[in-house]
Amino acid sequence: MIRRKGAFTGRVLVVALTLAFGAVSANAYTIVMRDGRRVEIPDEFTVTGSMLTYETSPGIQVTIQLRTINVDATERANGAPRGSFVLHSSRPNQVNAAPQTQTSARRSITNADLEEYRRARIASEKAYEKRRKELGLPSVETQRQEVAAVTERTQEQLRNRRGREEADEAYWRERATVLRTDMAANEAQIDFVRQRLNELPVSYSFNQFTPIYPFAAGNLLNPGFQILPSPFNRRRFNRFVQPNFLTMPFQNYDYSYERQTLTTQLNDLSMQGAALQVRWKEFEEEARRAGAYPGWLRP
Repeated sequence: MIRRKGAFTGRVLVVALTLAFGAVSANAYTIVMRDGRRVEIPDEFTVTGSMLTYETSPGIQVTIQLRTINVDATERANGAPRGSFVLHSSRPNQVNAAPQTQTSARRSITNADLEEYRRARIASEKAYEKRRKELGLPSVETQRQEVAAVTERTQEQLRNRRGREEADEAYWRERATVLRTDMAANEAQIDFVRQRLNELPVSYSFNQFTPIYPFAAGNLLNPGFQILPSPFNRRRFNRFVQPNFLTMPFQNYDYSYERQTLTTQLNDLSMQGAALQVRWKEFEEEARRAGAYPGWLRP
């Protein structure tokens, strides 16, 4: 009995393997490579250009170059007539047609569906209202009014804050403008005084030449000259101007006082400019501590 049962089980296993191999063989296609290797691929494949493409699983594709395939041996291995390789690959895919038809179907929403949604919404609102009364919560309208009041207060605070920021910006901009104007005026005055000093001629430390001898009578006729006796003339002086007398001119205007005044003014303006620079630094520090934006101090 045991031997009969074992023999029966072996026959059943052999039949099952044969059916499975036949099913696999029916859904497979043998590709013979030029080096003699054989590759089992699905029965559905495509040939495009110089490549053979087949799908091993959804979304995963494998490609084989046609130049590596022995087409004649492949047709003989599959028991197909000559030229059936290209025809076999060109057959339309009937398996993928059904899913496309299924995905194209769409469900339409009817008035009955909308009515069902409306009844569900009304039931939910009633349940919420019952639960609200049990917990002592405010009504929906009261909650809406509270939310509206909070929103209004928030907007009012934002408007007030924006107004304060605009006032602060105007304050810091005005102070910065005044200080920049003073600095620009100081620089303009310094430039003017320097230009005026460059325009003045260089003056000497004396106004006229010191005479060696007292003025002669001829100086009364020409006060702009001094008459000096010549050492080569040993005759006495007479009341007439002799041609052998030496005359020397003297300077008519002195610019030293104006130059000294401009120099003093330039020094004063330079000290004022240094003081304005210090005031600007202190102004920037004050604005930083007050929380003013750096852009408010720019022109």
